[in-house]
Amino acid sequence: MSGDSKSDVKNAAHGGNPSSRHDSSMDDAAALKDCQVPLTLHLRPIDASENTSRPPPPGHGFATNACAPGEALDAHQSCIKISKGPTYQCSGNDVNECRAQCDKGSPQSCAIAGYIFEKGEGVKDDLDLALKYYTKACDGHENEGCAGIGYILSKRKDPSSTDIFRKSCERGSARGCSGIGQQLRLKGDYGPAAKIFGRACSLGYKRACFYAGAMLSKLRTNPEDGFEFYQMACYGGDERGCLAAGAMELDGVGTRANPAGKALIERGRIGLEKECDDRHYESCEVLGDFWMGQFTGNTPTKDKARSYYDIACKGGSENACAELRGGSSPPGSGPPPKPKGRR
Repeated sequence: MSGDSKSDVKNAAHGGNPSSRHDSSMDDAAALKDCQVPLTLHLRPIDASENTSRPPPPGHGFATNACAPGEALDAHQSCIKISKGPTYQCSGNDVNECRAQCDKGSPQSCAIAGYIFEKGEGVKDDLDLALKYYTKACDGHENEGCAGIGYILSKRKDPSSTDIFRKSCERGSARGCSGIGQQLRLKGDYGPAAKIFGRACSLGYKRACFYAGAMLSKLRTNPEDGFEFYQMACYGGDERGCLAAGAMELDGVGTRANPAGKALIERGRIGLEKECDDRHYESCEVLGDFWMGQFTGNTPTKDKARSYYDIACKGGSENACAELRGGSSPPGSGPPPKPKGRR
């Protein structure tokens, strides 16, 4: 998925061991050591005073529709007149449009419909329907649909999901690579997870940029490394990246004065509230984390936190339900750990 980013990310000319690609298992943290692709990051500072328009929340792995009114993307990511094209890629904002285009033969629309039902974005989440649409997309040779199957199977604790993620990642699916990272994150293998999330980020999946930053922060390596990934997530449309980058600014990480951190946090909060209002329940969960004080820059307000957790829980978020019960989220899923000395 593409986003309007203030960063340039490119792979170095060489990296990794090509022969390891078919011999290694992505489920084995040690196997990733030969798959490293060095990244060169060229970042410009975030200017919180700039136009704050954002792309839709990142997720399904496709470019957003940047075509003129009355046009949409076709299977080759070219703009076509909706009235003339037999099928087109749905925008992702209307599940009925996605289902209709899927039925007409657009595998990209099938994959996006699968994502909508998987994540419960504007509809009640339904993993069976998600699997149906992902399978139809994958059968139509749409790699993002295959990656989506991996997510459904992973949620159902099916070990075959790892191989599906690996194959879709090798074929260039950023979300497939991110799926491997999620499995490593849940195992606590933060180092290998950071590397594969970084790869997914370099492929354009900005949600993976956030997790790359979170893993690097967990490892307590150079704070600037995590900060750069949070910046990329923020300007790619993942509002959690704005919260995390702003929090690190306030803690003295980054190159600019603390007021910039406050502006970034405000930017992220406003964006998350809009997404939550649009029934993006993961965003409601993050707002719960925010009001619980898990990010620097605000006074914890537990009543607000519980209200957002409640919305997210009713929308199907297991993490939010666990927070309401007084439990905890999976390791590595939240903001960066507080550095020593922070109150």
